[in-house]
Amino acid sequence: MTTLGENLKKIRKAKKMTQKELAQKSGVKQSVISDLETGNAKSTGSILELANALGVTAEELRKGVFDEASLTNVAP
Repeated sequence: MTTLGENLKKIRKAKKMTQKELAQKSGVKQSVISDLETGNAKSTGSILELANALGVTAEELRKGVFDEASLTNVAP
């Protein structure tokens, strides 16, 4: 099972976004995004903001239940 941070990084990279770009689009601090991706933070109250900025649902982001092929077909 993948972690929130692993899913976040995978989706962000598939969308060809940097942490800084995701931070600007979501309103979530880049440091929080970095902490999530590196496993230094286990959860966040910003899942909805991050999911919306990435064009996925909160559940897809949290649980990693998404169609990987569709990630590259949707513009960030």
